[in-house]
Amino acid sequence: MNRLVYVIGYPGSGKTTATTKALGDRIVEVRAKPFKHIEYTDGLVQLGMTRETYGGTDALPMNVQPAVVQWLAQTNVVRIVGEGDRLANGKFFRAVLGAGFNLTVVYVAVPELVAQYRAWKRGSRFADSWFRGRVTKVNRLVSAWGKHTVVVDGTAERPAVAEELRVILNAEA
Repeated sequence: MNRLVYVIGYPGSGKTTATTKALGDRIVEVRAKPFKHIEYTDGLVQLGMTRETYGGTDALPMNVQPAVVQWLAQTNVVRIVGEGDRLANGKFFRAVLGAGFNLTVVYVAVPELVAQYRAWKRGSRFADSWFRGRVTKVNRLVSAWGKHTVVVDGTAERPAVAEELRVILNAEA
């Protein structure tokens, strides 16, 4: 069965870092059509782009969801990973399931203050109301998609978080 793993967490939780480290440098090709995505040597596809900050799906345009949903309905890719805020929503997750994919939502869990500190340390400056909105969104997704959700302790050392994500990505559907 086709499988899509989607990594969520508060801004500063470490989701981009963990995903980047878990995927390593096995890139085969970076594609721009029908939206930016990366193909890896083992057939895995990452939605979006790998970047130091605002990577993953956050590197995609705001209106990308319909193109990704259409691609999911037609693709023969067996393993897909997404990370970031852009496609982290119930409508997208329902479309993933509707396209016949097994969905795993990976929640990189850290206390809010840890996430805020990490984001501040990397140079991110955002309004408190924006951060609160992201926290509320993530908490609602975890609650609504609990039966599809695996929680990863984002306060662990970064190599351990990446390794746990790598295991999840390589697990059978």
